[in-house]
Amino acid sequence: MLLRMSFCVLLPAITEGLFYVIEGKLEGNTEGKQEFLLTALESKFSVPSEIKEKIMSETDTEKLELWFQLSLKVSSLE
Repeated sequence: MLLRMSFCVLLPAITEGLFYVIEGKLEGNTEGKQEFLLTALESKFSVPSEIKEKIMSETDTEKLELWFQLSLKVSSLE
């Protein structure tokens, strides 16, 4: 949450080039969390394509983190 607030405050003051660097890091962070969650689930379960698609389309990093924490505790995907 702090990152989002800082990003919004800094956005007007940064150059376009720097904006793309920051945007890329945020996107990379999201993609990394998506892939990490999917890898964790696939190590325990046969993951249906619908769940894979849901994970890879999710952009809320807090939700991805919550899903990852839950993936450590669950014994099935149902």
